[in-house]
Amino acid sequence: METGHYSAQLVKMEPYASWLSEARAVDRMSRYNLRRRRIPRLIRERIDVALLSDRELLRLTRLNRAAFDELYARLETYLRPLTSRSHAVSGQTKLFACLQFLANGSFQRLGGFACGVSQSTMSRIISQFLIGMRRISRELIHFPRSPAEWDAVKVAFYHLAQMPNVIGAIDCTHVALVPPSADEYMYRNRKLGHSLNVQVVCGPDMEIFSVVAKFPGSCHDAHILRESALFNFFHAFYREGGWLLGDAGYPCLPWLLTPLGHPSNNAEEAYNRAHVRTRSVIERCFGHLKTRFRCIDNSGGALLYKPQKVIDIIVACCVVHNICIKQNLPGYRLPHTPLSVQSDDFEDEEPDEEEEPDEAGNVVRGRVIVEFFE
Repeated sequence: METGHYSAQLVKMEPYASWLSEARAVDRMSRYNLRRRRIPRLIRERIDVALLSDRELLRLTRLNRAAFDELYARLETYLRPLTSRSHAVSGQTKLFACLQFLANGSFQRLGGFACGVSQSTMSRIISQFLIGMRRISRELIHFPRSPAEWDAVKVAFYHLAQMPNVIGAIDCTHVALVPPSADEYMYRNRKLGHSLNVQVVCGPDMEIFSVVAKFPGSCHDAHILRESALFNFFHAFYREGGWLLGDAGYPCLPWLLTPLGHPSNNAEEAYNRAHVRTRSVIERCFGHLKTRFRCIDNSGGALLYKPQKVIDIIVACCVVHNICIKQNLPGYRLPHTPLSVQSDDFEDEEPDEEEEPDEAGNVVRGRVIVEFFE
């Protein structure tokens, strides 16, 4: 009796089972089609650089139209679109996005959103830009290349404070970064932060002649100089045609004059005053560089990249800085911040204890004091 009752129930449920099977089949097909359905791309509205006024372009990228076009002409090979699709990012949009990233020091996602590209696209664009800037850096960062240019540099320096035969001012500045965990101690500087210590030589108009950005923050300024190609060049080819000016953290060399620690007469005091006033151009250079490009200033935060990419970013900032100097563009300053103030830099370093006194440098410095300041 129970078996018959159970069979009757199965017969009654057959229509429902058939409907349920069909519903499940439809559901499986719907999910399959949904997975196969192509989600349309969301193309953000991108900025048209050609529509920006010269003033807007200068505010957003630190370059006016002429300087922007000059830099793009040099980088076009590296920034031109890699595809012929209708929505490819144009080379000028790429350059605009990268310059805005340098100027604002913001995250890639925010910079890309402002320019109408995704964070992943922005990352690829920055890599292309940095490769191009590294390739053209030697064209825009270099010492004078003719006797006439050297003479012009000496005259311009002399007009600052009557310091004779100066061919450049040298100093180091720190750029904060998040260090690699394996070598964290190497990047820890005297203020217990993490940074790269960047050596720069500049001219009388704050144009950058040389930049060395590969040394970690724990390195002393004098050590960086001695390990750089600049030291080898001047040490091998110096012929008393002029000298660099450095602070007390450097050794006094025949081609690098430093201030006297304890001046004992009026001539030595006059030399120190002229030295300080002339060498201050490198401090102004750092002021312009870091307020113009917040990505390398503490106000923009530490750079969240590997050290090699941070080096490339620093060099790119120096290249654009030189273009700004060449085009005589105004310096950019943060609100309520004097251009000469560098809160993230250190006071003049103490002389490196490992450096031995150079008597030849002291002789040259003494002769300069006697001939020009007595």
